[in-house]
Amino acid sequence: MIDLLFEHADSLLWQIGSDGTLIRASHSHVQRLGIDPSDMRGVPHNDLLHPEDRPVLTRAFSDALAGKSSRMRARLRGLRGNWVWLRLNVLTLGADADANAKDKQVTEAPEGSTLALVDIEGDDELGADLFRALAQNVPGAVYLCRNNASYSMLFLSDGIRSITGHDPEVFIDEDLSLGDLRHPDDVESTREDLERALAERQPFHLNYRLRHSDGSWRWVEEHGQGIYDDRDELCFLEGALFDATERVRVEQRRRDLELRLLRSQKLESLGMLAGGIAHDFNNVLAAIIGSIELAQMTLPPQNAIGPHDFSPIKGFLEEALDAAGHASELTRQLLAYAGKGQRRRTRFSLAKHVDDMRKLLLASVGKVAKLTIEHGEPCEIECDGNQLQQIILNLIINATEAVGAAGEGHGRIVLRTDVLPLDEAQAAAILLPGPLRPGRYAMLEIVDDGIGMDEATRSRIFDPFFTTKQRQGSGAGLAISHTLVERYGGRIEVDSAPGEGA
Repeated sequence: MIDLLFEHADSLLWQIGSDGTLIRASHSHVQRLGIDPSDMRGVPHNDLLHPEDRPVLTRAFSDALAGKSSRMRARLRGLRGNWVWLRLNVLTLGADADANAKDKQVTEAPEGSTLALVDIEGDDELGADLFRALAQNVPGAVYLCRNNASYSMLFLSDGIRSITGHDPEVFIDEDLSLGDLRHPDDVESTREDLERALAERQPFHLNYRLRHSDGSWRWVEEHGQGIYDDRDELCFLEGALFDATERVRVEQRRRDLELRLLRSQKLESLGMLAGGIAHDFNNVLAAIIGSIELAQMTLPPQNAIGPHDFSPIKGFLEEALDAAGHASELTRQLLAYAGKGQRRRTRFSLAKHVDDMRKLLLASVGKVAKLTIEHGEPCEIECDGNQLQQIILNLIINATEAVGAAGEGHGRIVLRTDVLPLDEAQAAAILLPGPLRPGRYAMLEIVDDGIGMDEATRSRIFDPFFTTKQRQGSGAGLAISHTLVERYGGRIEVDSAPGEGA
């Protein structure tokens, strides 16, 4: 019966041995004061009471030995070292009570005596209830935990349910801990930040991810501090957890927008520069090509008879003309990038246009990879067919180089056409270089199983003249494709990770 009382009583109960130390304390200490009863076992009862109240308690035990129950008021040391007023009843359990001991001076608790801390008085009880009410209404999870390896929870508000999907009782009963739910990548950094703050006796501020019961990851922001005893030892931690998933998402989106804005401004500046250079260079090329053609015309025919052999000169002129042609093509691409090239918009089927390019695309891929062309919902678009061909070819060449760099020799590239409908929310989420209108968009997707890209490369692949190929390529292809796509009111995005293709 006594065991059940100590386990389930709402009142705060102590059983004190003859040496004056606590034999046990009721489980209700956890709910009422946030104190783990196991931490009280073996502690002298006087250490828990205010020095001024200890003589009163001694007299109460004298009365208990005489078979009398006593009522008194005393102050109990709380979790923070504060003093909490209590109403106490003291009585004797067992056969140790001696009716003839009325005049006996008692300096320690009789064997088997039980001190019943009946209630927390007035304002303190109200304060405890108020704290619980406030904790349950905080937009997060308020906690109090022990300073042990698993940070055992003594109190945890209902807010933890929305963050983790688990009831607070699961953590209090130690069926689960927050450490069990923490993302593996965040464990070490979180531990270091926490230990550093506690070592400096400073409040801690942590950010990490917890796995929700639905399998998703939730970003959590934690604010807390340590609680120290009279010996300056860390006993408990208290704090609050807040779901920061939306905040992190917004901040990441803001950073992405800032990067895209900077890229857009850089592209605009480089476009103006490239356009000016390409225009002047085109004029120089025209003179060079014209001079080469005139030189070819002044040479005697191939079958002419004479003392001189002009065939080497003809070969040199042909190579020069071929190189000038490549330079002219690069200039044309730069003019298109700068928006100064001519565009001839026509309406045609996207799928048919891709099919018409099949031989050219297969030749570009060669034996590096197997090219597969797939078509989803048919659609027609209106643009310059030559510029669309340039866009597709640049992307396929980039994919081919990525597959070739992987060294497999049997890579795979998939080119897919389809229709992508965007509602208002989806369209509004794409802000740069300007918001899209809701509607149906032609989609061209190119997937490769090449080496993939890290974040640093992925953030720069559309920068003009950026290339990862040593002494190969101009780095203009993807930048030109990016500019042309956006000029037609579209968007180009990339999804890639090292070793996972793009």
